[in-house]
Amino acid sequence: MRKKTIGLCLILLLVAAAVLALNAKSSTRQGINGIVSEHPIPVWIKAVDFLSRHYHYKELAWQITKDCATQEERVLAIFKWTHENIRHDFPRGWPIYDDHVLNIIIRGFGTVDQTADVFTTLSTYAGVPAAMYQAFYDDTRKRTIMAAADLNGRFVIFDPYYGNYFRNAKGELASIDDILAEHTIVEKAQNKPMIRGVAYEEYFKNLVPIDGFITLRAELQMPMTRLKYEIKRKLGLTKKAILFYGARTFE
Repeated sequence: MRKKTIGLCLILLLVAAAVLALNAKSSTRQGINGIVSEHPIPVWIKAVDFLSRHYHYKELAWQITKDCATQEERVLAIFKWTHENIRHDFPRGWPIYDDHVLNIIIRGFGTVDQTADVFTTLSTYAGVPAAMYQAFYDDTRKRTIMAAADLNGRFVIFDPYYGNYFRNAKGELASIDDILAEHTIVEKAQNKPMIRGVAYEEYFKNLVPIDGFITLRAELQMPMTRLKYEIKRKLGLTKKAILFYGARTFE
């Protein structure tokens, strides 16, 4: 009887500890027109929101790619969906929010980096690892944000904001290495806007090759991957996830 009482007390203590932990204060951040603010939120709500976003990404990626048989078909389906569903013609006076990828999808509007964020998240959930990629003009701070996807070890460039992807002379989706070796690939792009007064093609002359991805931003939306990552980070066993690949440091 004594053992049962002790066991029951331990269970009650664990439940109480769990309730206290889940109701502990945490916070979430949101940017509006470039101004970031922090808002208090209980841990349990933050956890529920995290899991909800994960399953939304998983379901949407499946819906978009369910009829695709290959990696290339999947990534192109995600590219097409992102370009068609994330608009950038913001209504006049519409505030630009910077928060979770799911909210960008729900709103249906995104900036150049937000559009790339949506694409890389859904692509990674569809089984094609992808990351946001910065392309700079010369040695200036002028840049545009695209995406790089890992297709069997070839890091292929996609620009979901302007609706461009490229093919090499063999008809394959063009990788960073392909574009660096043959810049005329970019000249065949359907949409070639001027970006900050610089011709679109100029941003592709100094692409930075990718040797491999570390932990992807999109993977951190996945519960088990996030848990393993946080544990390894605490133990110093992994590097910090990289937000942008192709990044350059300026003096």
